[in-house]
Amino acid sequence: MNINAQLPDEILMDDDTVASVRASVHLPLLMMDDAMPRKLAQDVNRRRTFVAVIEAPSRDWFDMIHQAARVRLRPANFIAIEKKSGDSNNASQDSSLRAAMEVGQSVVLVTIDATTQASPSLLASADYRFKVPHPTNAQIAATLRAVFGIGRIGKLPAQIGSTAPASALFAAIRPSEYAGRAVARLNALDRRLSSYSDLSDGPSLSDLAGYGAAKDWGLALAADIQAYRSGELAWAELGSAALLHGEPGTGKTLFAYALARQCKIPIVSTSIGKLFATTDGYLNSVVKALDQAFAEARAKAPCILFLDEIDALPSRTAPHGDRSDSYFNVVVTRLLKLLDDSREGVVVVAATNLFSRIDPAITRAGRIELHFEITRPSATELFDVFHHYLGDRLSAAQLTSLADLACGATGADIAFLTRSAIAEARRAGRDLTFGDVACQFLGQDDDDETLRRIAIHEAGHAVVAMALGRRVEHASTVPVGKRGGGVLTEAIGNVGTRARIEDQIVILLAGRAAETLVLGEGSSGSHTDLEAATNLVCSIHGSLGLGDSITQRAPIAEASHALIDRNFRQLVEAELKALDARCREILAGRLPQLQAVTDALYERRALTGDELRKLVQ
Repeated sequence: MNINAQLPDEILMDDDTVASVRASVHLPLLMMDDAMPRKLAQDVNRRRTFVAVIEAPSRDWFDMIHQAARVRLRPANFIAIEKKSGDSNNASQDSSLRAAMEVGQSVVLVTIDATTQASPSLLASADYRFKVPHPTNAQIAATLRAVFGIGRIGKLPAQIGSTAPASALFAAIRPSEYAGRAVARLNALDRRLSSYSDLSDGPSLSDLAGYGAAKDWGLALAADIQAYRSGELAWAELGSAALLHGEPGTGKTLFAYALARQCKIPIVSTSIGKLFATTDGYLNSVVKALDQAFAEARAKAPCILFLDEIDALPSRTAPHGDRSDSYFNVVVTRLLKLLDDSREGVVVVAATNLFSRIDPAITRAGRIELHFEITRPSATELFDVFHHYLGDRLSAAQLTSLADLACGATGADIAFLTRSAIAEARRAGRDLTFGDVACQFLGQDDDDETLRRIAIHEAGHAVVAMALGRRVEHASTVPVGKRGGGVLTEAIGNVGTRARIEDQIVILLAGRAAETLVLGEGSSGSHTDLEAATNLVCSIHGSLGLGDSITQRAPIAEASHALIDRNFRQLVEAELKALDARCREILAGRLPQLQAVTDALYERRALTGDELRKLVQ
């Protein structure tokens, strides 16, 4: 970097004729000098004709880089383009190119994303194409030395040139003050940028437990964004759109905000419900609100745009027959257009509880192409979740016990119940205890008879699952949401055969079968199991082509809609009864094991997979 070069148009004289340097001129010139190929500088000095395409680091630097280019590369025909190219823009650029070349004049196009904003002809004709990165600390320090006329500058915050908006950066450099104050302002600016008002008091992604492949992607994205800011990586090389899907309460929103903190960038959050709540609901108003969300994210780039509850936009491929279809088709089509437009600097993170309901055009390659399932945390991950919410209030051993007790709970369950425990201890005027938190999960409403029934029910699931060779991770009688307890077993897997799906149905029916076998009758506590079992049987015969018919009556998520057909309903009922009989037969041959697991669950409330296997053996 040549910090002693003459910088035209930057010397101003104040009332006392004391020379001062304008930071907003000096710094962009240094950025241009460092980014410009040496051969281009030689062509300028030798008055050779050239075509150059220059990409500014971001929209807020565009005007200043344009002016720096006019200083360094004149004389030339300068074209400045901020928007995506169209036929009229392309024609104008091509005309300027032809006219300039015919008279031996150079052409310089200044843009933000040349791929989408430059005409194909001009791009193909370019002798030079380069991107000006965000300012480095060395360039900022050199600017401070020039502005304040001193040789030594204090320590600057790392990456401040990449994270701070250009105007905020220059607002910190005030010639009427002194260099120390400017450095202090830049450090204060860095602290404020690291804790946006909507991102304060929350964890970064690296602080969160679990999340698997989604977390790996997020951490890699944070590193890539830093490389993008420094000019080492083009935006097109980033995986900048992802869909988070999973059941409610598993932490999809928490992930999006933690990702923003990890990347040290702002987040713009919206949802289909918010689009309607903040407008009059008319189609043009909803579309404009969607446009505004994308525009706000582009203005804050680099930025995360969080689209929550994206399944509220119905898939155009699903059978509806509703008059609202044409309304939502326009909204979906507009969203697709916004996803296809230039999104440089904007990371799109969408979330849904119902992946199957999303229009496939939204999730295809080139749009929101990365898909991550967010599942309930494991016992190991639950330890970290408890530690996040409780800190050092309880010992590591107590947190381990709570993690075992809460297995099957979601992050949202733990957040709510730990807040409730802390609030109760505060109202009682004492420190939080292990019992305060444990009671939130154990509940206080179940009598002995109800607790015994729950233990029998969960023992039935566990015993049958192990009899069918499924790995069981945990069994508990601790209430989780509206469920009285739960058993965490190995899933069907990505490719489910009919035999494996039928095994899953037998496991689902095992709780009700155990209650009937031991107590003489079932209970209403089996309704969620029956719903899941019925849906799976419907999927076998109506969606997956694993029954006698290969006709798909409905998508998997809507397979139970086929029950309106009497013959189909009779088919499903017959198969459920046959699988229920198989389940009862398995339990009848394992009554001692069923009793042992029931007693242990009744006494201890939660059992690990190893403890269950010892009891069954």
